[in-house]
Amino acid sequence: MEMLARRERLEAEIRTALERREFEPAVVESVVAELRAKGYLNDDRAIRNAVDYSAIERQEGPLKIHAKLLSRGAAEEAITDALATITSEEQLAFAVGLLEKRRNWKDPAQAARFLAAKGYDEETVEAALALRFDIETEAGEC
Repeated sequence: MEMLARRERLEAEIRTALERREFEPAVVESVVAELRAKGYLNDDRAIRNAVDYSAIERQEGPLKIHAKLLSRGAAEEAITDALATITSEEQLAFAVGLLEKRRNWKDPAQAARFLAAKGYDEETVEAALALRFDIETEAGEC
């Protein structure tokens, strides 16, 4: 229960933690089933919460969020569904907001690397750079 007190965990994380502590497989299954039955363990909810926190609070892009959740053992389909709740307009606003927080960019390439490291896709990076640095994209849009 201590693991669940800090943040919501995925079923795979609970299984891994119990297995690492060398609990028997039957005990692991029993604990996971009980936690699920009591509503303490819900992967869909945990994934949605992680996506919201990572996107809104940490302003991470979908590529980084996706990779982090996969590494925690989340299901691909559940991650995709949760990420779909964040619109491209919201992602762009988060990316531009990140660029605005730090105003001493040496050049657009430095800002692009920063946004890519935060997990934003190429389209979002280009659009954010166009807005922040007042440059045209390949399509000729600003």
